[in-house]
Amino acid sequence: MPFPPESVFTNVIAAWRAADLSGADMVDLSGNGRTAVNSGGAAFGSTNVLDGWGVGGVPIALGNGFSAYFTAPAAPPFQPLSDGTGALVWAVFRPIFTGTVGVLLDTGAFLPPDSGIYVWYDTVLERIGVELTNYAGPGGPGRIIEWFQGNRFSWKNSCLVDLPHVMAISISSLVNPNIDMWIDGHMLDKLNVDDRQRGPSALGTPTPDPEPRTFSPSAPVLPLRLMCQANNVLQLFQGELAEVGVAASTVTPTTLANLWGWAAATYGITIDTSLPALVLWDGDSLTDNVWRANQFPELVTPLLSKPTANLMRAIAGMELNQQVARVAKQVTPFRDPLRPSNVYVSWGDFINQIADGGTKEDCYAMYVANCQARRAEGWKVVAAPMLASVDVGQVVSDYITAQIVANWPSFADGIARLDTDPHIGTYADFETDWDGGAGPKLYWADGTHFTALGNQIIAPYFAAAIEPLLVPAPPTPGRKKHCYPRGACPRRYAKPWTYPQR
Repeated sequence: MPFPPESVFTNVIAAWRAADLSGADMVDLSGNGRTAVNSGGAAFGSTNVLDGWGVGGVPIALGNGFSAYFTAPAAPPFQPLSDGTGALVWAVFRPIFTGTVGVLLDTGAFLPPDSGIYVWYDTVLERIGVELTNYAGPGGPGRIIEWFQGNRFSWKNSCLVDLPHVMAISISSLVNPNIDMWIDGHMLDKLNVDDRQRGPSALGTPTPDPEPRTFSPSAPVLPLRLMCQANNVLQLFQGELAEVGVAASTVTPTTLANLWGWAAATYGITIDTSLPALVLWDGDSLTDNVWRANQFPELVTPLLSKPTANLMRAIAGMELNQQVARVAKQVTPFRDPLRPSNVYVSWGDFINQIADGGTKEDCYAMYVANCQARRAEGWKVVAAPMLASVDVGQVVSDYITAQIVANWPSFADGIARLDTDPHIGTYADFETDWDGGAGPKLYWADGTHFTALGNQIIAPYFAAAIEPLLVPAPPTPGRKKHCYPRGACPRRYAKPWTYPQR
């Protein structure tokens, strides 16, 4: 029988379980006396197998999305969650659909001037987000992961609504990645605090990125709160919360395995520790799903016949030289030799490189060298030709596309043949769509980025290139089949996309 997490993790700061109450407050099971005070009239109930819990009758706190939350009495003890010295948070919860984003846990406001952490749940796209803020005095960098919009989330549909989950997040400045996130036995996300920084350009133009993103040396101003509003910007969490814990230590395989066992035995949560293929996406705003939620990569994964874990490394505005400069920290360490296959998808950054003065010949040579280097590391590489853009002339795009199409077997294991599409494959297609014409548009008005319809066209080509590179994961002992997330059942990668009638 697994042990309660607070008895297994070291240096536990506080731990709360809805089964252990003092009146309407949750008792601190760490013995440190940090009671989670019922600050907003939270009610309590119990797990129900009709709601997906495998074990019924276990006490839970109910987040109503409006006023129900808990507050720990002091802020400074929770500083390890945001200062990089090493900390973790675990939680057992069941989100309920409300059509918005709710906060699971936070010690820092959504916006500076407070330092701290917030973990939030997106009920629309069914995913988990984590962000840290650093406001060490005036001029502090503020958000330190996604500095632009503060919305760095895990993959779409990676944490389904209406089902119970057990989550763990490990944070440390001493390791790469700085942040590991797990859900129900498997990896949810891996990232560094500078994950969203492009770095300086080798072409000489000053980088538009703000100062380096770093962990906060200051203690959070706000106390740790559960299911609370953040700065009156985000809604309170709506759903069920069974337990939460925080420790000034990071996980080990043993403690993580105990957490999975505890969640399975206590709450009946289905745990799947199998390791599917990893797909890592690199590039610019055409790929970056943090920049836009309807990008093509998240349309690809439901089209694949096998489950995949996905990591996003593309950044809006990134040039090819910046992409190459980042790989030693942001790509190479993330290849997992235990997975059946590791796939690296690189779509260009050509447009930004050319716009900053790069030549078409240098762009192509740099792209090839990067793909070859990733293959040498053990990645299966997927290449893609360059599509037209208002920022890059036809001579450039045709040259790079022709070179990639002709030579891809020498530097890649697959290619997404976007150039063969009858709606976006040629410069003439781009001009027809962008310059005018009635009906659905495939390009944005900026003449570079794709609309939701455009992304629907792009996705099947990448799915077709990735599919042959996926090796089935070995079955988890005791499991007869893999449980696919809703909307991701096995099927062939795509049927031809049909252009809507004008």
